[in-house]
Amino acid sequence: MRTPLKLALSMALAAGLAATLSACPDPPNLLDGSIGEVYDLTFDEVRIRKFQSTGELQIEYLRAPEEEGSSKDVVAQITVTTPEGGFPVDTDIKFDQVEGKVHRVAPGDDFPPVDEGTISFSAGANEIGDQTIGEFSVLFENKRTLRGAFDAELTEATTDT
Repeated sequence: MRTPLKLALSMALAAGLAATLSACPDPPNLLDGSIGEVYDLTFDEVRIRKFQSTGELQIEYLRAPEEEGSSKDVVAQITVTTPEGGFPVDTDIKFDQVEGKVHRVAPGDDFPPVDEGTISFSAGANEIGDQTIGEFSVLFENKRTLRGAFDAELTEATTDT
């Protein structure tokens, strides 16, 4: 038999659990995969830029440099060409359909060649100022993987950025 005290405690516990779970969403920006066994995938911010002249969209995972005054390390850089009509929402797009490339400009070697990959956008990606949200997944030729999620404002790339 539930007493009023047990009922109140049960309700408080359930409310606390619900609040805890809703306060701990997955991080909006993520970078991981088996390639992380070979390369450091630690990053501080995500920048998404569009090159108007080429139609390329570039997602960069950036890390503060070790030496003060140096430019930020590009931990991972995903570049895709905007398809005619823009990026569709909630659709997996194969890298070979959008000339997808993945590079690393941080200390160390570049990533191995890409075997296959996909990218999808759940919001934005077509207009400067859009909050651009999505994810990608890559299989490299050496069978290692890289996957990421991103959530950042789409900015216009200039020669200075």
